[in-house]
Amino acid sequence: MTFPWRAVSRSATTIELAVLKRRGGDVRVIAPDRASARAMGEDLMNPRRSDRALAAGYRQGQELAEEYSTDGPAADSYRSAAG
Repeated sequence: MTFPWRAVSRSATTIELAVLKRRGGDVRVIAPDRASARAMGEDLMNPRRSDRALAAGYRQGQELAEEYSTDGPAADSYRSAAG
């Protein structure tokens, strides 16, 4: 499922990421996963989808927190990439 707003968002994110990296920043981009994007839908201002979108985003955040925690599977790769 592809949403038109994703292309605009990705373009802006790419520019901001380049600027931050040029300034020496260590940046991780987190975007909605497939389930979160489906929950959000195409109309980001649709209040009927907000409960589902919030729940999906919270679930994704919990998964990422676990993944990047000091004991999570991505922690070692993140630490080695950060130097």
